[in-house]
This record gives sequence, structure tokens and C-alpha cells, in this order.
Amino acid sequence: EGWEPIRWLFLRNAITNRLHVRADSGIKTFDDLAGKKFCPGFPGASSTANFIKFNEVLGTGIDLVPASLGDAITAFKQGKISGLQKSSSMASLDASLIEVNLKTPLAVIGYSEENMKKIRAKYPYIIFFETKKGGIQQLPNNPTIMEEGQVVGAVASSNLPEEVGYEIVKAYVEGFKTVEAAYRGVTGWDPIADSFRLIAPGGEIPIHAGLYKYCLENGIEVPERFIPPECK
Repeated sequence: EGWEPIRWLFLRNAITNRLHVRADSGIKTFDDLAGKKFCPGFPGASSTANFIKFNEVLGTGIDLVPASLGDAITAFKQGKISGLQKSSSMASLDASLIEVNLKTPLAVIGYSEENMKKIRAKYPYIIFFETKKGGIQQLPNNPTIMEEGQVVGAVASSNLPEEVGYEIVKAYVEGFKTVEAAYRGVTGWDPIADSFRLIAPGGEIPIHAGLYKYCLENGIEVPERFIPPECK
């Protein structure tokens, strides 16, 4: 619903919408942000919109302070907000927060099982990833947490001819080593299999006919929920 005529081509990588607080703040979970000032991000960003939705669904009562990253970091350093959300790769803090962590030790917090259950009951397309203790390079002692994640990839219109979509997918997948050499952020990700593995039920976008053709030719199983109507 709402995706027509968008079609999925391939996955680039996945990211987390990471929640940062001071390590000495005593804040351990999303629920601990109740009544506290927190920057969910800048207005208009999808991660900001999601955080606002979560606060509403869970009734947490966080005092939201949307702001640009620069303003949020300044406010955080000055103690005007308790923390901020910033998207980053799975295994590392964002570069802007690495610098902050050098002078103001950070902790990253996550969502409880009950939080996730309530959020996904309302928004089934939301994805959560487990980040294990030591999984964030700069915070080796941060405990295992559940973080909201997003899958990042390429899409096209269903009006794009099947053969063109096929050639795009083939070029990316079979030229992956070249892509990886230019952008290390794709390292470790499978552009096709991880799309099917990570995208939660209810959040899937039908795949492009060209990707479907590539999967059939290469023996890659396509879950029924991803098959576009034009290929059925």
C-alpha cells in the first residue's frame, strides 16, 4: 500500500537510528527518556518522524527538541538536552559523535521488547537490529541493545523496462568488488539476499521485474511477498 509504482532494485547497506546519551546520565533505555529533553533529529527527516511516532505510541512523554545536528551537539555539550538521535553505520558511531565521545563519554541506549511489540503493532514496517555488547567500535562496554534500523538501497519505477532494471542489478551485483573499493560502507552486505532477510513483513516494496529475472536466472529464491504483480 502506498508504494505503487516504486520497485526495489538492490540493497546498499543498513543503518541504525542511534540514540546517544551521556555515559554518566543514568539513562539506560528509551523509557528512561520520559520527561527529559531529547533531540530526535532535524525536522523532516524520516528518522525524526519515526522517533516522534514512537514517543506517541509508547506514551513516553519525552520533551522533543528537533534541531540540526550542529545545534543538537552544541546543546548536548552544554547540558541543555539529555541526548540526541543520529543515524550511523551498525558497528561505529557517526563521525560527528566520535569527536563528542572524546570529551563527553557517550552511551547508546535501545528499545525494550515491549517497546518494539507496541511500535510494530502500529507500524509493522519498522525494523529493529540487535547490537551486541562490544558491537560499537568506540563503545566496547556498551551493553547489548535493540536499535531501530533502516535498509538503504536503490529503487526504480515499475515503468522502467525489465531489461534495463536487469542490467542495473547485474552490473551492481557482478561489479560489487569495484563498488566496495570505492565505498567501504557496502562491505559485508549482500545486495539481494539481505534485502529479503532484513525488510520486515509489512515494509516490503515489490521488487523490479528486472531483479526478479536476475533472481530466477541465478537460483535466488524470492519470497512471495516481494514478487511484483507484473510478474505473477
